[in-house]
Amino acid sequence: MMRKWKVILLLAAAYLLAMTSCATTTMNTVWKDKDYTGGKLEDVLVIGVAKNPTIRRSFEDQFVAQLKARGITAFASYAIIPSEAKLDKETVDVKVKDLEVDAVLVTRLVDTRKEKVAAPTQHYYRDWYNYYARTYEVVRSPAYYTEYEYEVISLETNLYDTKSGKLIYSGLSDTSIEDTVEAAIKSFIKVLIESLAKNELV
Repeated sequence: MMRKWKVILLLAAAYLLAMTSCATTTMNTVWKDKDYTGGKLEDVLVIGVAKNPTIRRSFEDQFVAQLKARGITAFASYAIIPSEAKLDKETVDVKVKDLEVDAVLVTRLVDTRKEKVAAPTQHYYRDWYNYYARTYEVVRSPAYYTEYEYEVISLETNLYDTKSGKLIYSGLSDTSIEDTVEAAIKSFIKVLIESLAKNELV
């Protein structure tokens, strides 16, 4: 019986640790053109609009890798369009024709905000009595919860069909940065690709 409680407590602690160290992404709004009949994409140009060139390269590289893992030919815009070049329609159109891609995916930052969360203080004990006694004590104490702040970024992702020039998919998402920017990027890409797959675009 004691072993069972220890296992439960360890699992709970592991869950709390995961919750406080991982980035999470939520798709808030998703739209798809109901008239689009082009099927799943085969060639995509990925554009991450970011002031920081390092973040742009990391974002595009990871997105390209995930698309290629699904059998899609993908290109990172930074490798084709220099960082000092302006990402305007004319510049992108030239590269689209050169690469003969059937879609352009653009992700841009639309908002940032700070949020707070209260996490319960963690305690570890060798027996049930001490665990129960200490838990009863701390739940009545204001120090039972530790409050920390993290950043949330809102991103807009648009997918354009290059043949028609029309927008065929758009998604608004929130991603928390509780660990590192790299973790946030991975979380966002994973969730967005799942959304694209659900809409039968990849």
